[in-house]
Amino acid sequence: MDRASELKEVCRKLRDKGFPEDILNAMLSDEDRFSRALEAVKKRKVKKYVFKPSGRVIWIVVGKKREYIVLPKVSFCSCDDYYYRIMNDEASLCYHLIACWIAETTGEFDLIEEEDSLYDFLLEDWKKQTS
Repeated sequence: MDRASELKEVCRKLRDKGFPEDILNAMLSDEDRFSRALEAVKKRKVKKYVFKPSGRVIWIVVGKKREYIVLPKVSFCSCDDYYYRIMNDEASLCYHLIACWIAETTGEFDLIEEEDSLYDFLLEDWKKQTS
């Protein structure tokens, strides 16, 4: 399948799952970020951490330089692109957010289950990476 067909297929899946059209349009308007997001999903760089027994969830996308915290329900990412371009309206989405949405929709992510006792430790470690 060529890249254009692959992008259309992913969009179809997202649309079928009720994904908002405005976000889909934003994804499609930046083919480079969308392609990088697809590549991240294919390489299994999207991780879903589920903490037990609370059920708390943290999504992590392994980027070029470090791991990024992604909160897909509120469209947040801890990457520099988010802070410098998205927050300043120079871009609408970072590829980490797009990758997370694609992975969640297609089920192509690594599921990691941890005890609640590790939640604070792991969160602090991920937050240190953004400093």
